[in-house]
This record gives sequence, structure tokens and C-alpha cells, in this order.
Amino acid sequence: METQLARNEQLIKTWHYSNVKTKRGAFSRDTDVRELTVTSKRIISSQTNKNHTSVDEIYLKDVKNVSGSYGKKANLLLLIIFMFLAVASLVAAIAAQIYYLLIGTAIFVLVGILLYVFSKRAVFTLHIDTYNVQNKALDISIGTFSRRKGLRGNKSARVTRILVDYESSKEIVNTLGAIVLENRE
Repeated sequence: METQLARNEQLIKTWHYSNVKTKRGAFSRDTDVRELTVTSKRIISSQTNKNHTSVDEIYLKDVKNVSGSYGKKANLLLLIIFMFLAVASLVAAIAAQIYYLLIGTAIFVLVGILLYVFSKRAVFTLHIDTYNVQNKALDISIGTFSRRKGLRGNKSARVTRILVDYESSKEIVNTLGAIVLENRE
């Protein structure tokens, strides 16, 4: 989204912190883009897709405080499942005295650890309070995930993935407060 600036207003920074990708069959497209823009007078949060645009803005002079967090969450369920399979394989190998099954145990442990390490999902939250009488606040909370609509074997099933840009969310949380202090009137 292109931000319209007022007179004597300068664009300071725009972050593209998330997008939503939808895949149906072999076709994939970005369906939703989320951005945070800071000008010398405003903070603007926008969410745009092909049918709709949503914009929230707060004036810098009204900002009371900025709090945010970012990080990566791992999928513990995958690790637990593969560790359970590793223990079951180990018990079966010892009980049957077939020691080459220990290779299967090692494979389950290795796959479980690799899935745990590589399945980390980015999360991002931002909350901006204002001095405004209406107590308007800007809240952003989003995490990476994937969802499938339709039957599993159906090639036309729609898969939706929300992807959070970890580096952008990290930069927003680490620099937004300083930008607000430097540009407050």
C-alpha cells in the first residue's frame, strides 16, 4: 500500500512483516500483505488483499508507550512423537534381541531432533498505547502457521500459510520506540 503523506511529513520506515500465501492445486499466490509504516507524524498499520484494505493509524504525538515481542516457537508435538517412536523402537529391539533395530531408534531420534530444529515458527506481537481520550490502541499479533481446507487427497484443496518475517519483526520491536521518541512533536 502506498502511503499518502501530508505536507511537512516524511516517510521514515516501512516494514513488510507478514504475508499470507494461498495455494490451490498447482497455483500459488500472495493473498494478504501486512505492513507497518512510520512517518514523521504517524504510525500506520495496513493489511491488504485483492478485495479489501484495512488501515489503522496513530499519531506519534499521541503515543504513550510501545511494547512488542518477537521470537520463534518450536513444534514440541513433533519432537515428542518421534522420541516416543524412538523409545518404542529401542524397547522392541532389546525385547526381541534384534540389535540392528537400534539403527531405527537412532533414525527416529535424529529425525525428531531435526524436525524440532527446523519446524520453528516465527511469532510477532506489537501493542501501542495512546494518551488519547478514546484510549485507542494499535495491536498486532500474528504467528506463522499453515491450514488446509478440503479433503487430504483432493488436489484442489486450498492451503493457506501465514508467513511472519522474523527479521522485520525483530527490527520493528528493537527500533520503533526510538523512532517514536526521536520524531514526537
